Amino acid sequence: MLGRSGVYERTAPTLPGQVVRIEGERGPVPDIGRQTWTARAIKVDTGRQAGVLHHEVATVDRARFSRRRHR
Repeated sequence: MLGRSGVYERTAPTLPGQVVRIEGERGPVPDIGRQTWTARAIKVDTGRQAGVLHHEVATVDRARFSRRRHR
């Protein structure tokens, strides 16, 4: 997979030493060659979301990638 774009939104402050848990999920069934992933940073002590990343990735056909790499 190759990253195409990403947008990070900070939704709540975190202090030095606070612990966050990262939860990730893939979006709806991907278009051919593209997927959207969402990662959320959740504060462990409060359960509140500290930030969210929306990341679009491109999936590359392995055979095609290998052919191009070995030219």
